Parts: sequence; C-alpha cells; structure tokens
Amino acid sequence: MLRIDNLKLPVGAKEDKLRAACAHALRVSEEALVSVHLLRRSIDAREGVKLVCSCAVEVKNESGVLRRCKNKNVQPYAPKKYTPPAPVSAPEVSPVVIGAGPAGLFCALLLARCGARPILLERGRAVEQRKRDVEHFWRTGELDLTSNVQFGEGGAGAFSDGKLNTGTKDLRHGYILEEFVRFGASEDILVDAKPHVGTDKLYVVLQNLRREIIDRGGEVRFSHKVVDIEQNSGSVTALRVSSPEGDYVLPARHVVLAPGHSAPSTPTSANSTLCASSLQRSLRSTRASSGMLCSGGVSLSSIVRQPPQRSVCARTSASLSALATPSRTSGIRSRHTSQEMSKRIPRSVCVFIALPPPSAIAPAASGACENPTCGPRFR
Repeated sequence: MLRIDNLKLPVGAKEDKLRAACAHALRVSEEALVSVHLLRRSIDAREGVKLVCSCAVEVKNESGVLRRCKNKNVQPYAPKKYTPPAPVSAPEVSPVVIGAGPAGLFCALLLARCGARPILLERGRAVEQRKRDVEHFWRTGELDLTSNVQFGEGGAGAFSDGKLNTGTKDLRHGYILEEFVRFGASEDILVDAKPHVGTDKLYVVLQNLRREIIDRGGEVRFSHKVVDIEQNSGSVTALRVSSPEGDYVLPARHVVLAPGHSAPSTPTSANSTLCASSLQRSLRSTRASSGMLCSGGVSLSSIVRQPPQRSVCARTSASLSALATPSRTSGIRSRHTSQEMSKRIPRSVCVFIALPPPSAIAPAASGACENPTCGPRFR
C-alpha cells in the first residue's frame, strides 16, 4: 500500500476526482488502482480555496509504480491500529477514576471493557442536567456553583463545540476518533485535519459513552466530590467523598486523578502527601491538557498488564495509556519540578496533569516513572 500526500482538489470534489488525482500522482491508469482510502482532509485558502488530501492507495505492481513515479509525496504505507488490552478478572476493590472529562471517561471506558468494574466519580452533574444548568446561566446570568461550563460530565470543553486538538501523532488517535463515531459523532472527524464533533452531537456521544461504562459493569456517580485521600505507608487505602446524600468513605487501592486542565480544587489535607497547590500551579503554568504521571509503587498495571508502548508510562496499564490524543507542551515554568511533585504523590495514584515533553523533565524520584505522556481534552 502507498500513501499519497498533498493532493489538491476543488472544494466539493467527488470520489471519482480523488481517484483520478491518485492515478495522476502515481502515473498509472485508474484501472490500475485497486482501492483508494481517504486518510486526511484539510482546506487551504491561501491562494483560492481548495482541499488538500492524503490517501492510502492499493495499486497493482506497487514496487514498480513507486520506483517509476518519482514523486516526493508518495511513500510506502503500512497502516497500524491500536489494540485495546485483553479482558482481566475483576479486582477485589474496584479502581476509582476521579473526573469525567475526556481523560477520565476514556480511562473508565477502557477499564470497564477490560472487566475491571471501575467507579467514576464526578463532582459535577450528568450532561443532561448540566445542559439545562448552563442554558439557565446563559439566559439569566445566575451561576450554579455545582454545575456549570467549567466542570461536569464531558469536562470544561463540552460546551465549546467539541473540538479535538492535538499537536502530536499517536497510534491511539484513530482509536479515539473511531469511538467518538461509534457513540454518535460524524464520520467526518476520521479524516478532517481539525476534527470537530459539535456540542449538539457531543451531548449524545457523552450519554452513549456513559451507558457503555455502566453496561459493562462500571459505575458512574455524579455530584460526588473527592475531598481527601486516605493512605497507609504511602499507599492509597480509601477516598473521602462528599455527595448530596452525605459524606462517605470509599475503599480504594488504585486511583486515577483526572481533574482536568482547569480543576478548581484538588484533594488535600494537613496529613496528605498530595500537594494540591503544586499540581494546580503546574497546571496553570503549562496551559496544557491532562497529562499522566505515575508515582512509584503499585499502579494500575497490577490490574491490566500489557507491554508498554513507545510513549506510554511503563508503570501504567495499557487501558490508561489508551486515554487518547496527546498534547505536548514546549516547557514548564513552574518552580515545582516533576521530581518534587512525585515525592508528594502517594503510591497507587495515577495523576493526570500537565507535563512538558520527556526530554524537558528532570529524572523522577526513586521508583517514579520517567516517561509521562499527555492525554486529550475537548476544547
């Protein structure tokens, strides 16, 4: 199979025009093309408006065609697909995911598909009620501090048209976009250079995603806010949760903190080793989406084991590494280094925070992961 980039077509061009452009680029007849698959589509408006496409093409006598065409935009192409982790036995104590933004939702989804029966805690409300609360705010200016555009199911970007932005290339991008389509998004996002779900469709996507988590044995609790993390000898033992029905203690051994880019608060207490101020200052300073930092000790790899991938935390399960599109930052301006933050994070906690590229991060504390990867956001 060959990949052809920089194919320029008029806006609104039909499939036959794309096929003809591929044949012209390869210097073969259209009859020699076995199949043509559109990979990417963007708009170039610098000199008139036109489409710029990339295609995967199957052609007869591929090696001979590649040798003869002498086109720098043509290269061999071997498609790769992300494979989710295999099912596992449900753990005695369910893993807990804190935050129902894109990182938390996909984390819970993958854990549920693995049979781990995750519990997803979100301080905001479900997207149906959240939509009514946001519309009330836009209409009256009255802010509901428990349900607004900042947090709730879908995260802070749920009402900003569901734009999926990333500055990196990753094998898991296609998987995430395919899941969006399966849950109700337009198939256009599979090929658009700037995928755009749309708030109206994202509203449906979020509900369908939540239903699958529940159908596969997971649990989703809205208006449940984690106020503290209990530990014993540096390991997580339980979470203190505040809910409309009252406060309670939730036993936990494996916890994922996915508070998002603009989390207004992070659990902390006088006796806690998790430093909320450090995390929040680093979040604000990088202006990036959720990333991943796994501290030393036991991690979710004890639940789901799979060989780590290129940009995946070696101590984190493949289900977490599938959270989706990375978004690197160029640097970190906080005085709190990753080493300092690692010392404050209890074992068995994976924290989704903003981090710079691996090359810009100082070596982590003893036992901590040195290869963080970024996660997605709806912005």
